[in-house]
Amino acid sequence: MNNNMYLNEENYKRINKKIKTVGSIIMIVALVMIAIGFILKIGNMGVQVPPMGSDNWFEASKAKSSMDFHATSLLMFGVWLEFVGCIIRFFVGNRREIMAYNIQTTMPIAQEGIQTIAPTIAETGATVMKTMAPAYGEVAKNIAQGIKEGLDK
Repeated sequence: MNNNMYLNEENYKRINKKIKTVGSIIMIVALVMIAIGFILKIGNMGVQVPPMGSDNWFEASKAKSSMDFHATSLLMFGVWLEFVGCIIRFFVGNRREIMAYNIQTTMPIAQEGIQTIAPTIAETGATVMKTMAPAYGEVAKNIAQGIKEGLDK
């Protein structure tokens, strides 16, 4: 399988540009929805419902409630869609840069810790080998003796 087909800089840049474009389009659509929702909300403030005893009170009240519901729905969905668009545009589209930043900020600390701990680990390993090696030899000798006795029987 040819990995160059999937793993090259040109494909990364092309796909990353598409991701950022999709995120930007989602953000623009969301802003349009929010604007329409605000216009409907403001327009709904000017609608006067006639007194309750009027002939067309029910229709006017129903129209005002419906307009208010649609305006609120557009606002809420627009805000949610704007949030999704921002995530796609700024986080998904820049994930490589974000990961590089995280690595650049944590690697010096990790390297310092490794350099500090390495001598201690080496000393511990040497001590363990000095104290445990004779015991390992004794265990191996006993195992060999047991095998030899088993073969003799």
